[in-house]
Amino acid sequence: MSQLKYILIAFGIFATDMSMKNTAEEWVNLHERGEGELPESKIFVPRKFHNRGFAMNVGDKHPDRVTMATLATTIALALIYPFVLNRERPLRKLAYSLQLGGACSNTYDRLKRGYVVDYLSFNVKGKAGKIAFNIADMAIVLGALLSILDSFLNVKEKIAESTD
Repeated sequence: MSQLKYILIAFGIFATDMSMKNTAEEWVNLHERGEGELPESKIFVPRKFHNRGFAMNVGDKHPDRVTMATLATTIALALIYPFVLNRERPLRKLAYSLQLGGACSNTYDRLKRGYVVDYLSFNVKGKAGKIAFNIADMAIVLGALLSILDSFLNVKEKIAESTD
């Protein structure tokens, strides 16, 4: 049962992000036709950006290569995932669940649409306000940070064990 919650986290990231991508496309299309207002907050601004590259649109001139690299990475994560779930490391399980859910969402987008829909930006002036992203991107980054933290904690535990 404890492993199920991590699988549900991955699926939840995937489902929420896909729903938000579809909703964002509809909102922005309506707004562009003058048929509605976009919701805004103090932190986020809705956007519609079709990203054919990696983060910050790197590699957008070679979308087929980006798609293949993304697919290969997602498959690798999916193959590793069952082994991670069988370990006694809750932080690592959470990290991989976030990364897998985000990777699956963005990979599905690339395969189905040919690009990833980014729909959020920070409500700030300057270059930071021009960066577009989605929930999957946030999950991947948070998962990577948690994975690094878990590695540091694991090293700290091993050092403590070796000095006992």
